[in-house]
Amino acid sequence: MGDRLAWLRRMADLTQEALAERSGLSADLIKKLEQKRKHSTRLPTLHALAKGLGVELTALLGDPPGVPSTGDADPPRLVALRRAVMPPLFAPLPEPNDTERLTIPLLRREIADAWGPQPPVAGYVHRLVVDRSSAQPGTGRFLLRAAERRVAAAGRASVRLDCPAGNTRLNAYYLNAGYRVVGHKAGKPQPGGAPKSFTLLEKTFGSAARAERQAVSGSTDKTTPGTE
Repeated sequence: MGDRLAWLRRMADLTQEALAERSGLSADLIKKLEQKRKHSTRLPTLHALAKGLGVELTALLGDPPGVPSTGDADPPRLVALRRAVMPPLFAPLPEPNDTERLTIPLLRREIADAWGPQPPVAGYVHRLVVDRSSAQPGTGRFLLRAAERRVAAAGRASVRLDCPAGNTRLNAYYLNAGYRVVGHKAGKPQPGGAPKSFTLLEKTFGSAARAERQAVSGSTDKTTPGTE
């Protein structure tokens, strides 16, 4: 149910907090359901979620019931017929129509839009995302360090990245990882909300640190999350 709940919420253009407010539930409960840390919930909660999403309960559950409210089981042929005449509810979840496929040219355009024309003196980390519900602890830092080693091995002087300015937790994460704020970038207008802005951060390698990273990049790239 977690995947369907998250998809219906995105289709309704709601954040987890907004859905929590509309349904009278806690944002933490919605987050646990979407991340599959909680696999079931009470029927009144399901009704509240459906109401908050503006959908029928069957849309949230994802399968037409085989037993109606009378308690009498429907014959298999009737269940199959019900599924056939209501395919939009029970088909695999489609991708949003406005989703742009992530490609190298797209990443380069987004980086250039954030940083502007730059000489080839830095490497860039962009769209680094970790699914905390399934990844091992330390995976984000492991990936960040691996990227830093590759940048240093290529002879670049620094690593640059951007993150949403409003995400204070993520900004603090990068600051604790040794990055410093070097600028801000105003984002594009958002439907029904204020434009998102981004913090530009950079981590510079000293010559000694860069030489050390280049020397150990071959061996340390073989480490696994949680061992650093």
